[in-house]
Amino acid sequence: DARRLLARLKQDTATVISDANPGDSGAAAAEVDPFFEELDSMAQAIAVLKSVPADARDHFLAQGELISSVVVARVLIRAGIPAVRVDARDALATDNHFGRAAPDFEMTRVRAGASLAGPVSKGLVPVVGGFVGRSFGGQTTVLGRGGSDYSAAILGACLDAERVEIWTDV
Repeated sequence: DARRLLARLKQDTATVISDANPGDSGAAAAEVDPFFEELDSMAQAIAVLKSVPADARDHFLAQGELISSVVVARVLIRAGIPAVRVDARDALATDNHFGRAAPDFEMTRVRAGASLAGPVSKGLVPVVGGFVGRSFGGQTTVLGRGGSDYSAAILGACLDAERVEIWTDV
């Protein structure tokens, strides 16, 4: 069932990408394919194991934000905004408390500066998904409920941003 749902989600995502990028030769969809392939493999593994270790759960949950950042970057580019996707895991450093990771502000300051300064200096708008980070050991982590807004605040603080805007559609 999970694999069927993932296939449908992949198709829905491809439709959104295609609608946002008419004339694209499939490069945008190809950019998200590896995420869906990984999700499919993870779903198969979970079916065999019949359980999900905490670190695998975080990695699985992170995929939606990572895919969304690809889609948003592509939509912005199509709208004439020079955007680039930046993997949130390259910017946000956390501990390894899976499911509710805590940020490491000093390391995030270093990582965020390194991963975001280059695109910004080239006039690009970095698109970074929220909620997702990387532990000291290199594992994908999630911040838990409210983590996307929290991620924006963390990155803003670590980059000494003048302001952080959170836009919510309820």
